[in-house]
Amino acid sequence: MMTRWEDLLVEELATEKIRNIIKNATDPDTAWQAWGKHVRKRVQSLDLWRYRAAVHWCFAMPQTKACFEKEVPVATELPEIDSSGQSEYHSLAGLLATTLLAELTESQTSRQWAGRILALEQWHVEHARERISVEFQPYLHQVLCAEIPWLIGCQFPDLTVGRRMLQFARDNFRLGLAEILDGSGLPHASDVLLLRPLLACWTRALMIGKKTKLRPWPMDEHHQFEWAVLHTLRLMRRDGSEVFDEVVSDKTLRQNVKHNDADKSFDFEPVAEMMRYALAFDTDEVDHAVARTLFPRRFSLREIAKIRAALTQQSKSPAKSPTVLADARTVTKKIAELATGSDATYFSEWSQMAVLRSGWDFREPSLAVDFALADPDQDDEGRRRPPSDGSGWTDQSVTVELNLGDQTIWSSTWDVAVRIDGRTLLPTNAWSTTCEAVEEGGSYLEIELPLTENMRLQRHLMLCHKEKLLLLADSILPQYEDNIDEGIEYHGLDDARYAIEYESQLPLVAGIGVKSSSEMTELLLTCPPTGTGTTSNVGMSVRVFPVALPEWKAACESGVEKPSDFVSGELGCVRTNDGQRLILRQKAFGRAMFAPMLFDLDAKRAKQPYTWRQLTVGENRESTARDFAAAFRLQIGKMHFLLYRTLTSTLNRTFFGHNLVGDFFSGRFDAKTGKVITIVETE
Repeated sequence: MMTRWEDLLVEELATEKIRNIIKNATDPDTAWQAWGKHVRKRVQSLDLWRYRAAVHWCFAMPQTKACFEKEVPVATELPEIDSSGQSEYHSLAGLLATTLLAELTESQTSRQWAGRILALEQWHVEHARERISVEFQPYLHQVLCAEIPWLIGCQFPDLTVGRRMLQFARDNFRLGLAEILDGSGLPHASDVLLLRPLLACWTRALMIGKKTKLRPWPMDEHHQFEWAVLHTLRLMRRDGSEVFDEVVSDKTLRQNVKHNDADKSFDFEPVAEMMRYALAFDTDEVDHAVARTLFPRRFSLREIAKIRAALTQQSKSPAKSPTVLADARTVTKKIAELATGSDATYFSEWSQMAVLRSGWDFREPSLAVDFALADPDQDDEGRRRPPSDGSGWTDQSVTVELNLGDQTIWSSTWDVAVRIDGRTLLPTNAWSTTCEAVEEGGSYLEIELPLTENMRLQRHLMLCHKEKLLLLADSILPQYEDNIDEGIEYHGLDDARYAIEYESQLPLVAGIGVKSSSEMTELLLTCPPTGTGTTSNVGMSVRVFPVALPEWKAACESGVEKPSDFVSGELGCVRTNDGQRLILRQKAFGRAMFAPMLFDLDAKRAKQPYTWRQLTVGENRESTARDFAAAFRLQIGKMHFLLYRTLTSTLNRTFFGHNLVGDFFSGRFDAKTGKVITIVETE
């Protein structure tokens, strides 16, 4: 007579052959041996050793690496996830333990084994689903509510409980792809550092699904996974570390080598292995071309073809197959097409992120922007409470990172303080996107933050591809609305005028030097050559131009009477405990202010002569005050760069012989033809 657990086992089996073997067995031991033999064959076909190795990709991911450094047994029960305070560790420990379920079948009694299977189903389906939110714990949700149930179902697909777990996992995978990503593969800015662990989770699900010929999500939703692969590549630094992650400067690395401490260096190989497996499930040729452009030696088509063959248990080597050679020719063609770099830039208002790139090659500059206002000191309506520490900052929520080749120039918040008549303005809502533009000549992002006292802060970020110029600028404006339907435009003539004070700070990465001039107001950022051997990088230099300020310091300091709309201030650098900070200060009396910084990213122009001037803006044959519109010309060598920004509604204005109706304009003056070539223009 079989025990209760053995009866349950027979009822749950979906394979008629195994059900009959157990029913016809002379005794329970014979029945259990038959089931164990069946499971043993499946274990051999699943390559679970490969899956366990894939779990350890997380060692190279700071968001999950610390989980494995806890001295807790791998066999920790899943209920510990709630009580231990080490939820990420126990979720991954539970994942590793789940890979042993099938292998340990024969070492348990039927009662022990069936009890554990049903207990796991109950915990994941009832407990995890209720306690873990995909919105607030996206990674934990995908591991506990999707990956582990999927792994259990793939090990026991011929059990009814296994099929229930498969369906439960599919539902949660689809929920994760829909809720965690923006519709094009990018998480919200607050979760962007979880993109790699999430991609690893989804790749492992595809790996075990390939062995069992099961799909974790429908084929028509697979594009979300492929887009996540592309964004993971887009958010990589030259050393393979992740944008917005901790920056390890070359100075720190040299100190680590001196003290025989290599823990601070980034180990790219586990991430590269994860990406090779992810690319094996990616059918988009562009993604493969991007991977080859960024890391030619890491992501060869032959290596990816070998992974595909291993997952499908092909006996022949795929390295010289006609398909691989044809794919190689296609990818090589795609790499050439990627030279323009227009597809490298990406904006996501939902994710509150943007990546501005001049191309996919690391030799091209890239700027990443995170403008999610994730501040715990907000009231119930999302408005920022006044600072209690007396810092007086208007906003400290926008994070920016600039990378040039091997070097990260800055990766921190871009802090700003705006005061009118001595009063610090504070946000009344979150940042919103007001303009996005991807042109052949450049990429442009404009975001806006409403402030107290009926003012607003607009932030402008532009990367000029050919000119290798970067613009970081702020506009302090009154809040207004045009009534275009009634033909009423906003001129700003009746606006109140204030004493406006502006200050922004941008922390630089350790090791970046700052050189100032005794006569000029610009700064030079420098970095010595980094790395050795194949990873060496030539010295970098970036010149910073505060084009709204006079070129000569004497003009700012002289006692000569200045016009009422004169902008005074300074561009400087201050050393703090965290390193050096780039500081721009401007003061003026008026209704609005434009505070731009132009960065020359081309080190070859470092020794070329330069100059800049504010240009006169004309409207109705009269000069316009600089708190109504501002225009500038920057000359470096033979290059003439033009910049214009209106501080009222869009009106017909003229500067430098160029007529336009728009909010923002940037262009280059061609001395040979006498024409202005537009880079980015918005209306």
